[in-house]
Amino acid sequence: MDYRNTMPASNYQQQKLRVCEVCSAFLGIHDNDRRLADHFGGKLHVGFITLRSKLAELQVCYASCYFSTQL
Repeated sequence: MDYRNTMPASNYQQQKLRVCEVCSAFLGIHDNDRRLADHFGGKLHVGFITLRSKLAELQVCYASCYFSTQL
């Protein structure tokens, strides 16, 4: 059974979503501040921030080590 067929048309059309640029989660554009704060403080969102910062740090370290051995 298709989910769209089980949801009333009015609710389905009102649900406007955007994608979080950090963790790619869908966020409602009409979500209240409490719900957004819960998302931004959530484990998945914070984990992606940590992961991306560590990746950037490792890329800098790798680049400096790689280029220092090439000279």
